[in-house]
Amino acid sequence: MDVKILASGSRGNATLIKTKTASVLIDCGISYRQILSRQNIIRKDDFTLDALLITHEHTDHICGINTLLGNHPVKVFLSQGTKNGIDSRCYDKLGKADFQIVREWDKIEINNLVVTPFNISHDANEPLGYILEEDGKKLVYVTDTGYLNSNYFSRLENADMYILESNHDIEMLLESKRTFALKERIYSDLGHLSNEDSAFNFFKLRGEKTKKVVLAHLSEECNSEEKALMTFFDIFNTLESDISELEIIIAKQNFVVETKL
Repeated sequence: MDVKILASGSRGNATLIKTKTASVLIDCGISYRQILSRQNIIRKDDFTLDALLITHEHTDHICGINTLLGNHPVKVFLSQGTKNGIDSRCYDKLGKADFQIVREWDKIEINNLVVTPFNISHDANEPLGYILEEDGKKLVYVTDTGYLNSNYFSRLENADMYILESNHDIEMLLESKRTFALKERIYSDLGHLSNEDSAFNFFKLRGEKTKKVVLAHLSEECNSEEKALMTFFDIFNTLESDISELEIIIAKQNFVVETKL
């Protein structure tokens, strides 16, 4: 699997995953022009896409959907709640779009790529994370969630790679100029994973196969790359667990981050 995180953060999210048989985009929260330019693609015909996976209907995850589907009429996989949310946001060019409603744990086959959606916890209508598997490789994608259900760990554990939210440093969030209501929302079970949450979840999920974790959706105001990395290393040191052989990657808002399995 080749993974290109085109954008990650509160100003837009899009991740392109290419396997031997499929090319899928998770979210399209940046413009179509940005999707092409961040891959150095000049002609739209040079951009191949088999499917669009939507996590939820917030603008930073879907704002480019009209133009994307206008140029690449691919099948869109999403929950019924997310579809309802998109409809309510008046994306009026999508009447003929090929939407496929998915339910938790129902497997989606995109050529040889198997995608499994699972419910997450966010202040959106039925948001989803995704497991992607092909040729024995497994990637788990989960951002925009206030917590991870421990009952799901047996299905999510021991992936080769995780793209995992590490949104905020708790102290920076509390000391920020954001309103109390916004701080409460972010910190709640319907908000976002903190650096500490992310590190503890990753500690429980990683296994012998796990080689990489991408820390995603970092807040520009209430986090930093240094804080996120330091928290991961501090928590793993406290738990006396060695992560020296793991590759920890930081997803960025304005620059493409590439990696592969």
